[in-house]
Amino acid sequence: MKMKLLVVVVNYRTPHLALECLRSLAWVVNDGVDVRAVIVDNCSGDNSACVIRNEVEEFDFKFPVTFMQSERNGGFAYGNNQVLRKFLTPSESADCYFGADNDVIWLLNPDTYLQERGVCSLLDFMRLNPKVGIVGSKVVNQDGTVRRSAFRTPSFFSEVDSALAMGPVSKLLRRFQVAPKPSVTAMQVDWVSGASLFLRLGAMRSVGLMDEKYFMYFEETDYCLSVKKQGFEVWLWPDFSVVHLVGQASGVTGASRMLKRRPKYWFESRAYFFRKNFGSAYLHCANLAWLLCYPIGRVWQRLRGKACEDPPYLWWDFFRYYYLMSAAA
Repeated sequence: MKMKLLVVVVNYRTPHLALECLRSLAWVVNDGVDVRAVIVDNCSGDNSACVIRNEVEEFDFKFPVTFMQSERNGGFAYGNNQVLRKFLTPSESADCYFGADNDVIWLLNPDTYLQERGVCSLLDFMRLNPKVGIVGSKVVNQDGTVRRSAFRTPSFFSEVDSALAMGPVSKLLRRFQVAPKPSVTAMQVDWVSGASLFLRLGAMRSVGLMDEKYFMYFEETDYCLSVKKQGFEVWLWPDFSVVHLVGQASGVTGASRMLKRRPKYWFESRAYFFRKNFGSAYLHCANLAWLLCYPIGRVWQRLRGKACEDPPYLWWDFFRYYYLMSAAA
């Protein structure tokens, strides 16, 4: 029997990238996987819905594709929940094709695509290890360089390290660094990138839907932690990869990150994550640590002749959103 996989792609004003992502899933079909896909337009407000709907109706993807239109742009978690909600309980499953606890949902960014086979090894790993709730694939850039896509939980010490960005301090705080160097072997991790996230349906039913209070960023961090609290494991599987055109969908990461100020929703998501998982006092301690350490880190960079790659006005926006506009209230 073929393995069954449901792919969910949430689009926001990147219809052509999202469609190229769907077309690239032919690699999965060639692997012998029984795949279906749902593409959700997250109320883009442009011609995205029309472009995607027409392509879904006219193009032969070699596998079933369903188009959905969100009522509003509620963010990444909201968009994915439009599909996940259908499978929250076995009785609510859309059809007999998909709905068993061991079935897998693949949350895939619209600015990603496949250029190789190999997903079967990842799905076999999940099938043979029922305690594995989430698996993240390897994520690479267009030039083939490997991105950091498996992470540790953000903490007070990781905030100190990221703000200072000083070699000696980073060595001391290595075990707290959120984004360690990519591993070449499969390993358990705290959380994986939402750009390519495989979710066991049974784990989703134990945890529930993704938290829609996150508009974008930190939602996959929070969800992976919730899955682990239910007794499931989160793994990185580096033997299968996707290409990620980083920042095409948001502009917050990638080359444009140095040109654009970090958006308010990033600060709100960060505040909500710390407050929800560690409490308000912990959040404020982490905030103060970052605010105090960041200027020291920038002076250190200048003394070493390194250019700053952070978004403009980052320290000011950090202070403004958390303490002048009450993002952390």
